[in-house]
Amino acid sequence: MGPRSPGSSGGDIPWEFLLLLAVVILVGLTILALQTWRRKRAERLADRTRIERTRAAIRQQLDAVADDILNLEGPVRAAGNKEALAHYRNATVTYAAIVGEFETGDTPQELTNLATRLDTAIWQLDAAEAILDGDPLPPEPAANTATLRSQPTHRRQWPSDRNSAAGVTDLISAILEAGPRSARPSLDRRRHHSPHRHC
Repeated sequence: MGPRSPGSSGGDIPWEFLLLLAVVILVGLTILALQTWRRKRAERLADRTRIERTRAAIRQQLDAVADDILNLEGPVRAAGNKEALAHYRNATVTYAAIVGEFETGDTPQELTNLATRLDTAIWQLDAAEAILDGDPLPPEPAANTATLRSQPTHRRQWPSDRNSAAGVTDLISAILEAGPRSARPSLDRRRHHSPHRHC
């Protein structure tokens, strides 16, 4: 038999087929890489959205606590109660420390820690208010908020928008765990006016 011609279909795989196969593989890898990039970008955007919503929720509570600190200063000092004054001062110190760290807090763990400490400051204000109102002290924030929610909470008569009973920690956890399309939890918990406050 003579030698095979270049166009014969022997045991060799035609180079055209190999080129086509390489192109198909390259296109498939490109599509897969593009899909992976889009998914990661969407995840990053969702994470950033959750962080921004979390920071906004903490900022709103910081503003509410700042208002309460200013409004409570006069009544606390006028009452002359050392225990109420101690709780009030602890709240102001805790609040100042949180404000100092808030601008640099940008991770879920950092923001959750700030929310937990903010709950402590809120409890300290609740305790000062309870003393001024002649009520028992509210339960302190606990690591297990489910246990805390099962306990009776102090019904404050002082007007305020701040969340009590570990409300900030629960709120932040809900935002961080929720999807980007979930409804925003409500922050508004207004109280009735207290007979002790005239402002």
